[in-house]
Amino acid sequence: MTVDCKFNDLPTCIIQYIADNYLKTLDTIALSQINKKCHKIKIKDFVHINEKFKEKLTPNILMNYCHLERLDIRLSKVIDVTYLTKLKILYVNQYNYTNLQHFAELEELYIDNYSCKYLRETQLDVNPMAQLKVLSVINVIIYFHRKFIYL
Repeated sequence: MTVDCKFNDLPTCIIQYIADNYLKTLDTIALSQINKKCHKIKIKDFVHINEKFKEKLTPNILMNYCHLERLDIRLSKVIDVTYLTKLKILYVNQYNYTNLQHFAELEELYIDNYSCKYLRETQLDVNPMAQLKVLSVINVIIYFHRKFIYL
């Protein structure tokens, strides 16, 4: 007994599972562009993409992917991503460090090259992020009496 199953006969939830667990982000995007049934696939990962694509990310591009769960904007010029409320993992730097109060679902936050002028500015308010499990702040620079303090 053989079972003949075509890709287009698969339920959308199975295709979504395959995209989430077995395909790279760019492959998932390409699949959604060439197959009508795959237009409903939710792209959830913008961490595991080439650096050249990370540099080209803009707010207009990100607005098309409202289901993102993992995002790396350290190399891009994107400043505000508060409209991406489903984020679970976020990588930012000092230039695109955003208001964290909108990220209640955030589980991991990575901040690179964080600098501030005064010691009191170093306080990160993580109270709104009840789900936060990992907070990593790398290369902290504090300007204190015209001297640099590296943490």
